[in-house]
Amino acid sequence: MLEPKLNLLTNRIRLDEEQMTDAVWMSDDDVMVMEEDLLRAYSMWKTMPDQLFGFACRSHSKRKNGSYRYNMGFHDGKFSMFLPAPLLLHRKYFSLIGALPESVFEMIDRNTNCEDIIINFVVANATRGAAGVCVVPRAGSYGKIDGKSNTSTALRARKSHMKDRSSCLNEFVKLYGYMPLKLSNNFLAPTRYSHHPHLNRSTTLKLRKHYSKH
Repeated sequence: MLEPKLNLLTNRIRLDEEQMTDAVWMSDDDVMVMEEDLLRAYSMWKTMPDQLFGFACRSHSKRKNGSYRYNMGFHDGKFSMFLPAPLLLHRKYFSLIGALPESVFEMIDRNTNCEDIIINFVVANATRGAAGVCVVPRAGSYGKIDGKSNTSTALRARKSHMKDRSSCLNEFVKLYGYMPLKLSNNFLAPTRYSHHPHLNRSTTLKLRKHYSKH
C-alpha cells in the first residue's frame, strides 16, 4: 500500500512501473465488477498486452471548426477511450506517462480531471492503433457499489465536467501534434450475452473465437 504525501489526482498515474506486475488494474473506488468478468478480460489481455481493456467506454468526435468534443457514450456505435472503471493496462505505459511534461500533471491536478484521458492518449500514441477492447459484462454484474452514482459529489456532477474534458482533448492534441485516438468497435462479450446495442457481430465473434483458444 502506497501512501502519497499529497492528495492529488495524478497520484494514480504517477507510479513506478518497477513496483507493479505486468498487468495493472486501475479502478474508481465506487465500481463493482464480478470476478468472472475481470478474469475474462485478463485472460484475453494476456494475448494482446499492448492493448487497453476497459468496461466503461467513451468516444470523441470532431466539430466543424476542427476542434474535438468528448462524448459520454459511443460515436456511431464506436468508442475511442476508456474510463478507469476499471481499466487494464501494461505497466510499461507508466514510464511513458511519467515522461510527460510537468504542465500536463499540473493541468490535471488543477482541474481535478482528465488523468484517464491522458492514459488513453499515451497508449494510442505508442501503439498507433485502435483504442483497445471494450469489455461487456454479464447482465447485472457491473455498476456502482450502492446501485447508483453519487451525483452530488462525483466529479462528473460539476457543470463544467464535459467542457473540461473536451478542453483536455484539445490540449492533448496540441501536445502530441495530432489526434492519436481512433474509433473502434472491438468488443469482448460473454458467449451467451450479446445484447449490447453497439456490438459488431463479426468483430465480437472474432474476439470470442480468439478468446476460446486461451
